[in-house]
Amino acid sequence: PHDSKAEAAGRTSAMEGITHVRAGSLRFPRGQGKLFLTAPVEITQGERTLQAGDSEIVLDQQQRAQRASLGGGVHGIDRNPLSPSELRANRGDIDFTEQGKVAKILLDGGASWATASAQSRKEGQSQRAELFFEEPDGLLTRVHAEGQVRVDLSPAQASPNFPLLQQRPAGYTPMDGSRILLAKQADMILAPDGETLREVRPQSSS
Repeated sequence: PHDSKAEAAGRTSAMEGITHVRAGSLRFPRGQGKLFLTAPVEITQGERTLQAGDSEIVLDQQQRAQRASLGGGVHGIDRNPLSPSELRANRGDIDFTEQGKVAKILLDGGASWATASAQSRKEGQSQRAELFFEEPDGLLTRVHAEGQVRVDLSPAQASPNFPLLQQRPAGYTPMDGSRILLAKQADMILAPDGETLREVRPQSSS
């Protein structure tokens, strides 16, 4: 018998909630509660993908992923067709919920990120950044950045394509209509859709 559309949609939704991990090799020493992964490491959940070098995953008593420590350079992509985004950092940590969804991402050692939509483009840089996600949908709600924070808000330039993060030439001039924030620390609050930047709160002179 053919599946109904409701059953097919439910199965697709369930698959999107599953976190897939791939690595060059895996070690699981008895009694340590950790998975040791060698490069290349790839963690995928729905349209989101994180790539890294040698990493480890800490498990809870039920053998569920509790935390992942990513090394060797972190590169993340969200292929949401309405608002694609990209991030990079030297290293990172991911905290998972009991259901296996991402609760928080910490980017350290120089972080940069960019997101684009039909209306605007947002870019940011900092020494360290924390991204907070909200249950049950796993939408991004807040970004806390510190250390040489720079946030660029500009009009949409063209149809967004990867890579969104690009090296700017020396003497680069922002396009007309751009707004740039420089601060030591800042919180970026997102709207309930998890995509629209609603508010930027500098926590120091800016």
